[in-house]
Amino acid sequence: MTAGFESGDHSLQDDPRFYEDPQAAAGQFMAAMDASETGEVSCDEFIRFYDNMAAEGMAMGSLIPALRASCGVGIQPDGPPEAQLSDAEEAASCGVGIQQSEASSGGSSSVYGFVTAEDVAGLSAVWEHLASLSGGSNCVTLGGMTAGFESGDHSLQDDPRFYEDPQAAAGQFMAAMDASETGEVSCDEFIRFYDNMAAEGMAMGSLIPALRASCGVGIQPDGPPEAQLSDAEEAALSAVWEH
Repeated sequence: MTAGFESGDHSLQDDPRFYEDPQAAAGQFMAAMDASETGEVSCDEFIRFYDNMAAEGMAMGSLIPALRASCGVGIQPDGPPEAQLSDAEEAASCGVGIQQSEASSGGSSSVYGFVTAEDVAGLSAVWEHLASLSGGSNCVTLGGMTAGFESGDHSLQDDPRFYEDPQAAAGQFMAAMDASETGEVSCDEFIRFYDNMAAEGMAMGSLIPALRASCGVGIQPDGPPEAQLSDAEEAALSAVWEH
């Protein structure tokens, strides 16, 4: 976080002077975000911090661009700033190389053929959550997906009984998604799986909310679910955390 603040542009902040000592500023953020007191901040902790700020009335529309700038997202030391990708498209990349689809049209995302950029942002947020449960792996593992299903609410699914054995359900998803047969699912593999489902006529507008719930996204064991951040805002914050 200190490195991010050192490379960042703080001109969009209400008080740029707060960042004059990047390490001290990072220390204050870490202390506020590190709910588990491990000295590290997971993607889930990062997003929950901003979800709480949104619940208190903070406008994410202005906060997130300022946060991106302060963390150095899109700032290249030896060249001009990146300005080609939207937040949704950046979230879609998930740090992996994706070939642009020749089939994209009619509102589909610029990197996949059938899911929209908004769909990609929502799916990326689910992948980020499952990856955060996968023991530090930069991919989703069987254990991470099982943990997600164990904590999830499956009432929105057409057949909630499918999830009665979370590990068996996760195993079936992993087998279908793991195109590289590595035992791990990258963000690209995850989204391509649902892009194929969209190609077959599956409605993402109902599938993604059910998927979020089944994977435990926004479900807190000892409290109410997160309900302040939109999928796009959560995906944009995930992109900052990834950086």
